[in-house]
Amino acid sequence: MRALRVVGIALLATLSLSAASFAQNTAAINPSQMTTLTPAGVAPESVTALIDVCGPVIDAQYKNSDARRGECVNPTGLFLDAMKAKTAPADMGNVVADTVAELVKLYRPTPDCKKHETELPQAIALALSYTTDPVQIDAIKGIAAAIAACQNIQTGAIGPIPQLSPA
Repeated sequence: MRALRVVGIALLATLSLSAASFAQNTAAINPSQMTTLTPAGVAPESVTALIDVCGPVIDAQYKNSDARRGECVNPTGLFLDAMKAKTAPADMGNVVADTVAELVKLYRPTPDCKKHETELPQAIALALSYTTDPVQIDAIKGIAAAIAACQNIQTGAIGPIPQLSPA
């Protein structure tokens, strides 16, 4: 609802609508349709939700459609930002590993890969700024580069960071 008010205020200021005209024009807006129309600026709440957003975007890009360019990279960044805000720093490596592992499942090392560039390597590379583990950083760099070059990849190296038990 807050986002709707912000949009409304911006429209009012931009279009110089009167308050009565503004109320009449916005009354027909169904707030439940706002997220259906555009997920921009809304962080997916889980890795599964992120994949639900990215899957169709990457699929379209493999089919040579760039109409939705950025619609996987941006939600990936928003998701990782949201997770960083609510995840203990020691656990963020596991979030990164899960996120990258799920994004990699969208990769298709087929002839379509070489014909049509996707934003999948960029979405995966975003995870680099959310981990401090050098092994994980190297693995993610390698995965993003392999996908960009349409090579076969293995993701075992990005697995969860082992937690040391207190001595």
